[in-house]
Order: sequence, then C-alpha cells, then structure tokens
Amino acid sequence: MQVCLHHHMGTGIQTTAEIDKFMSLVDERVFLLFDTGHAWYSEGGEAPMLAILKKYLPRINHVHLKDVRPPVIDRCAATACRSSTA
Repeated sequence: MQVCLHHHMGTGIQTTAEIDKFMSLVDERVFLLFDTGHAWYSEGGEAPMLAILKKYLPRINHVHLKDVRPPVIDRCAATACRSSTA
C-alpha cells in the first residue's frame, strides 16, 4: 500500500508552501495525491498549479481532475464558503 497526502482547501496543507514543507518532512515513500482544482484555487491560477505538478511528478501517485469555475469561486469568496464548495 502506498500512502499519499491529499492537499485540500480548508485544511492544514493546501498551499504550495504547505505542500513543500510536508513533502520535505516525510519519507520519500510518502506520495502526493495531486488535486488540480484545489491546487488551482489555492494558488490562484494555472501556472502555479502546474509548477506543483512538475515539482512533485515523481512522487504523485494519484490525481483528482476538477473543473474550476470562476463564477463559483467568486460566489464562494463573497460568502466565505471557500472550503465547502470550491
């Protein structure tokens, strides 16, 4: 069994800096579940999301593909629902 971290909005590990810190502290046999929607949302766009992907590609063992919809993000930002519906 392989262990992997699922970075997620509204948790202790959601940003690039938090992912970097976690991955630097754990054994190299711990992998990353790369979540496109949460990475895009936490970092604000495609380029930073892809930077996470490129940096950790050898340690990614699962991918969640999500379609991020800017109107939903805008609505969530206005109503503080960032972690529940984005």
